[in-house]
Amino acid sequence: MKLNRILRSLRRNVVPALVAGAVLGLLTTLGSYLLVKPTYTASNQILFQVAGMEKVQDPSLATNYATTLASSYTSMVNQPVITVPLAETVKLGQPALAANLTVVSPRTNMLATISYKDADEAKATQVVTEAGKLLEQAVDQTTDKVGTQPRISVVQQTVNTLETPGSAPTPISSLMKGAMVGLMTLIAWLLVRALLDNKVRVVSDLSELDDSSVLAELHEPQDAALLARAIPFLQLGEPARILLAAARDDDGAEATAVATAQALAADSRNRVLLVDADLRHGLITRQLGVSGPGLSEFLSGQTDVPEISRTDGLSVLSSGALPPNPAELLSADRFATLLGQAGDHTHIVVASSGLLDHSDAALCATAVGGTVLVTRAGSSRESDVREAVALLDSVHAPFAGLVLDHQPAKVSSRRK
Repeated sequence: MKLNRILRSLRRNVVPALVAGAVLGLLTTLGSYLLVKPTYTASNQILFQVAGMEKVQDPSLATNYATTLASSYTSMVNQPVITVPLAETVKLGQPALAANLTVVSPRTNMLATISYKDADEAKATQVVTEAGKLLEQAVDQTTDKVGTQPRISVVQQTVNTLETPGSAPTPISSLMKGAMVGLMTLIAWLLVRALLDNKVRVVSDLSELDDSSVLAELHEPQDAALLARAIPFLQLGEPARILLAAARDDDGAEATAVATAQALAADSRNRVLLVDADLRHGLITRQLGVSGPGLSEFLSGQTDVPEISRTDGLSVLSSGALPPNPAELLSADRFATLLGQAGDHTHIVVASSGLLDHSDAALCATAVGGTVLVTRAGSSRESDVREAVALLDSVHAPFAGLVLDHQPAKVSSRRK
């Protein structure tokens, strides 16, 4: 994808991207501030006492011994002897308990700290309190005696529960989260839209798809005169027989065909026949209000002389009654014969259904002097344009060029 196409996509989608980013950013801000709850950290400071240390002559040796002994007992908090009954008491799973329970052993003093984080303040307090009780029981049950005193004992427990710093959302933090989400949404929206945008929008898009020339770019109905002036240079035979078709039905080639035929008929030297060869929808026939035996009756042999109507200064051959087998009728020799017998006209403009939706258009393309592929700006897909050009080449139909029509396709009546 070339840079200019990406930039066009960015400009086209910047407003909806800004809206999406602003909405998601606002929702994130409100959700973060109103819904996110703080967590609480409960801590239990446990003071150990070791008996007999006054008899040790070296104070540093006594301190090392006491802290090592206290640390060995503190480590029991993370062992099954305490975690199993603790999990049962506080009604928590052991994985959740282990993930939020921390223990700091004594280092230079006889204080150990048991901490637990939870969104429930009472639960956090209960966990460290029960852990302290279980540790004290384990110490009492396993320590030996120094005279009449236990060698090590828990002499004090201090429980304190505070809100975990930074866990409660603030207006500023919520705004920052919302701004980040909004910015990421904006960037993602623009990138995705730019990468997925495969619609034909400007002439340069068509030039990148095919080497064939772009015959005209139509913005208003009168712009069809640009295509009409190009037709004499296309070598379409005598009379000039041209098919205007789109890749898909909804791209609306019929409107372009009618405008082109009318532009040709505006020159008094031209005698123009417009043929509605869309035997599946008959859209031109309905739009122009023509009736009588038409193309389908001629192709099916119901009449040898189809009725030609005059409207808006041109001759029109209607689709006739819509048959159940349009492809079969158009594949017969009578269609090419009909076009060859219209020698009293200087130009024959044929309109058909979408090239990729049905086989009808490809059959028509083999009976004319050239096919103009009509693309609808903002509607036709690049992949469809490539496939339609390849289809015309595969059936050896002469390809005259491309048209980019910026006018809305008139397809409402097609779906009736």
